[in-house]
Amino acid sequence: MLDYFINLRPVQLADLSQASRCSVLLLLDKANARLTTPAGWREIWQGGRAGDHNERFLLMVKRSD
Repeated sequence: MLDYFINLRPVQLADLSQASRCSVLLLLDKANARLTTPAGWREIWQGGRAGDHNERFLLMVKRSD
């Protein structure tokens, strides 16, 4: 949807160490493997689809301090 509506092509990272060149991260986690906020990042939003208690999206921005 991001690609279709705003021409933003998401990429899948093997691990968060590859995110050093990014300034914004949209992460998807599962109820049985919840993610914590990575060092150097700040969570600004979390949400999910109504009625879906298994998946959660987290929006992170790189800390500037």
